[in-house]
Amino acid sequence: MFDASKPDSFVLPAVLTASPLAVCILQPPEPTISFANPMLGRIFELDPAGFRSFRELIARLEPRFPDQRPIPFDELPGIRALRGEQVQNFEIVIVSGKGNTKHVMCNSAPVHGSDGRLVAAVDMFWDITATRQLEHSRNTLLAAISHELRTPLSTIQITADHLRRQGAPVAQVDRIVHSVETLEALSRDLMAFALIEANELRLDVHAVDVGDLLGTLLEKSAPVLTRHPVSLAAPDSPISIPADPLRIQQIVGNLLTNAGRYSPAGEPVEVALTTDGEWAEIRVSDRGPGIADDEKISVFDPFRTGRRRSSGSIGLGLHIAKGLVLEHGGHISVEDRPGGGSVFVVKLPVAKPPA
Repeated sequence: MFDASKPDSFVLPAVLTASPLAVCILQPPEPTISFANPMLGRIFELDPAGFRSFRELIARLEPRFPDQRPIPFDELPGIRALRGEQVQNFEIVIVSGKGNTKHVMCNSAPVHGSDGRLVAAVDMFWDITATRQLEHSRNTLLAAISHELRTPLSTIQITADHLRRQGAPVAQVDRIVHSVETLEALSRDLMAFALIEANELRLDVHAVDVGDLLGTLLEKSAPVLTRHPVSLAAPDSPISIPADPLRIQQIVGNLLTNAGRYSPAGEPVEVALTTDGEWAEIRVSDRGPGIADDEKISVFDPFRTGRRRSSGSIGLGLHIAKGLVLEHGGHISVEDRPGGGSVFVVKLPVAKPPA
């Protein structure tokens, strides 16, 4: 593969050998390993030279998707690259030569000769095991915090109800109840975040009239959005979607909270529901400061509030909304509202009529 008659031909092998990334070069037709740098052996904790073929090496590593499903040989990044595909950021769970479970990320690319024929594929791997372990610890901690919050919050809620019956000042009791509702929402978000990040979220899906669901949600949200009039525009005919109703309420509830948080007091928050027969579209509009174009994607990242600052946000609500939308097979985006503000757009698949 390297022409020793050319001085520069020794540069590339030296670079690959010293690379902090694991590099593997595969050659067709039956994939054979024509080059593997030392880092590949360190990450996989075995000697690739001890295997007669790439297929034999893969059988030893037992590659799986992050959700623990086995990865078919033909779906591996290197094999796809040998078919001419570019593969980016493909996560694989392996069992190393020493029996350790490892998470590795892989990029693969085809290599073409001067005549345009595909002659090889390059696999590049890097170890993300430590990152995944930290994420697991974080998610476990968040789930534990969410669980432990439930009992004291229930106690405070019961006490507030007792104070109300005993004739305590309404304004003071309302403040207690509002604080409890805020902490309960945070607890739900922490639990949802931990489940989504761990790929352990389970949906209770059945046919849901999304218009009725939104109407009920807005009634519940009225005490939380006291500083903003909230309106709902929806068609008279029902729009049915296959969904987990509690999670749909959480999606829209997070969007409403976000809208109320960033809109000036007294400005309306508008919810609109439409359908084109294939998708149900929910639009939540606010009159806040808007979102810069370069933040319209990253605003859904966890623990981000972008340039819009709020002491009442830890930056999880939009990330959770996106995760729940994706779990339902939908899409979420944000666009500018004419006249100022933002519009968050959720699209969810409509239930198919029975055949």
